[in-house]
Amino acid sequence: VGVTATYAQREDGLLSVLNICRNADGSERSRIEGTAEVVGPGRLKVRFPSVPFVAADYWVLWTDEAYRVAVVGAPNGRSGWILSRTPEIRPDLLASARDILAFNGYDLSRLLPVGASN
Repeated sequence: VGVTATYAQREDGLLSVLNICRNADGSERSRIEGTAEVVGPGRLKVRFPSVPFVAADYWVLWTDEAYRVAVVGAPNGRSGWILSRTPEIRPDLLASARDILAFNGYDLSRLLPVGASN
């Protein structure tokens, strides 16, 4: 029900990546740690040691003007995320994020909401 993606600058120029999924009681369900390299404006190459030989392209497709919500996706359209700095996303920002994914060819029927009932 609770998913976080935390990125932080490292001294070697890479970004640390920590993704955590939580159960309804707050306990940790799963976590994956890795690194990301900035390879261009709004473009990251993300690597997770537990997934060997694979580096995923994450492209920032859109952010709202205050950087509260971001849309990130793989350029091949296989995976995309709507990220928010807060657990609740304003309806207008969610609609804009969904529009960006649709415009870029992502299948919106595959989006999985994260929330108290999921």
